[in-house]
Amino acid sequence: MPHLSGVELSREVLKIKSTIPIILCTGYSSVVSEEDAMAVGIKKYATKPVELKELARIVRQVLDES
Repeated sequence: MPHLSGVELSREVLKIKSTIPIILCTGYSSVVSEEDAMAVGIKKYATKPVELKELARIVRQVLDES
């Protein structure tokens, strides 16, 4: 995303619909920590590369919790 980080985009989306479950998947973990992401309202944080099974588990977990 050229103009927004994932965290910034998440903030904007959550302003519109605060109940939407967001999973942040990043390869730039030095930019935002898991704690920072969760404080914004992001439901789950994953770092790239993420294996398909792990991504499926994360998505299932977030959907079950919503």
